[in-house]
Amino acid sequence: MFCMIMTFSLYAQTLNQNAMWPNATWTVTGIYNTDPLAFESDPTITTNFAFDDDDAGNGNDDEIAAESPIINLTAAHAAGETWITISGNFVYNYNNDDILQFEYWDADASSWNIFYGPINADTDGAPTNDFCSGTTEAYTTDVLNIAGFTATQLSGFRYRIYFDDLLGGPGFEWGFCFDSPTITSATPPSCPDPLMLTASNITDTTADLAWTESGSATAWDIEVLTTGTPPTGVPTASGVTNPYILTGLMENTEYDYYVRANCGVDGTSALIGPFMFRTACAPIAAPYTENFETFTTAAAAFVSENCWTGTGGAYYWESAPGTDAGSAGTGPDPSITTGNYFYTEASGGVSGNTTDLVSPLVDLTALTTPALTFNYHMFGGQIGTLDVLVNGTTNIWSLTGEQQASATTPWELAIVDLAAYAGQTISVTFRGTSAGTFEGDISIDNVSFTELPSCSQPGVLTATNIDGFSADLGWTENGTATAWNIELVDITGGGTVTGTATSSGVSNPFNLIGLDTTTNYEYYVQADCGMDGRLLHGLDHLHSLQLWLAQHLLH
Repeated sequence: MFCMIMTFSLYAQTLNQNAMWPNATWTVTGIYNTDPLAFESDPTITTNFAFDDDDAGNGNDDEIAAESPIINLTAAHAAGETWITISGNFVYNYNNDDILQFEYWDADASSWNIFYGPINADTDGAPTNDFCSGTTEAYTTDVLNIAGFTATQLSGFRYRIYFDDLLGGPGFEWGFCFDSPTITSATPPSCPDPLMLTASNITDTTADLAWTESGSATAWDIEVLTTGTPPTGVPTASGVTNPYILTGLMENTEYDYYVRANCGVDGTSALIGPFMFRTACAPIAAPYTENFETFTTAAAAFVSENCWTGTGGAYYWESAPGTDAGSAGTGPDPSITTGNYFYTEASGGVSGNTTDLVSPLVDLTALTTPALTFNYHMFGGQIGTLDVLVNGTTNIWSLTGEQQASATTPWELAIVDLAAYAGQTISVTFRGTSAGTFEGDISIDNVSFTELPSCSQPGVLTATNIDGFSADLGWTENGTATAWNIELVDITGGGTVTGTATSSGVSNPFNLIGLDTTTNYEYYVQADCGMDGRLLHGLDHLHSLQLWLAQHLLH
């Protein structure tokens, strides 16, 4: 929004007031770290307003604002100068989920209201410390139209520069520095420029375009181009309504659009834009498998590639190569990983943070009994929760806490029944929720939309309540089996799996008895689906004498 240059002419101004920092009539409010390393510049006693959230510390919830004194807008309103803007120079290093914006005080409602922002881009070459030492960039806010303000709103007007390091909780961001701002009033032009362009309800071929009309126009002209193509000033559609449904677009393509107001006898406004948006990918027909091998690997938050998208801030999904050992004490070891995979980078987050990895739309029409399968690895002392949601709303699978005993414990397989969505087009969201920081990496790989296996492989084998002679065996049933077969192997005596059950038709959990206190065991479990067949899965080691358990699950 900063790149949208205001093109209206400024006439003789009733209001043209610089804040004149340092200015003791300004106030600094909020809950924030007051250490000078964090609160770098106080506008009540210095020429700048600056805050370093990085130096404020990870986990510290900082919210700070520089608030103007009352600025009476009555005279400007009476003079017909009903357009208010604020301009100046600033430095800002944006970090994805911090909030920096301009707000005004509504004296009728006793509330602060946003009229510019949040600002979601760095200034050029922004530093990571001592922000007032950076190269400043000029800004001018969007117009605040006060034509409809009441006498109380005019006489009680104030504005502020507001920063929050993370909406809803503590964050760990960079920072900003503002020079003393100037507030001005202006008479609106005869055909004002549209403001605040948006695009919503974006599909692979359509998008809803909308904007804020700042005058009285009832018709507009738009020009739509692929991103990077210079505008010609010749509309691609004339006399359109607001909002406008744009059709005939290409899938997974970036577009820019421009809009101008058509005011009839008062002429037209300037052509405002560009506003960029990307169309969605066309649905992919199942069966569809994504192993992430063609994704770009980078030590950074994943945003978008191959029709997959990622969201998050300090806690985020990252694409990693199989050779990446990751953080110590968490994640899969390279020895058990082939090719690229995704994991939640938890080092910079705090407990309760969430991050989403969203699949493209998948058309399940060709599948008789659709299913979602994927591999997961959840090793670490601070593993949170992995949820799978259909269309971003309906939770169909969830797992919490550490699932692998070590980095070298092989990946587990999840099989999720999608029969309720047969014949539909859906997307799935892999949502990670953090339970800590450095030892909380959740990994996934080999996502597949496919037919539900007739007899699904059991997963997540466990052994608990181990005493000298017995143990409780348990596992996760990934299908509809209600009976299982067990093969117990004496690994102390050099035994190996044969595929012949030592216990048949058992329940889950199963109390295994008759163990020898001097023997190490491993066990395999097989789902018995009757006429649909059987699948074997294992193994767990048992050493009943030392009450020792180590999982080595075979795939």
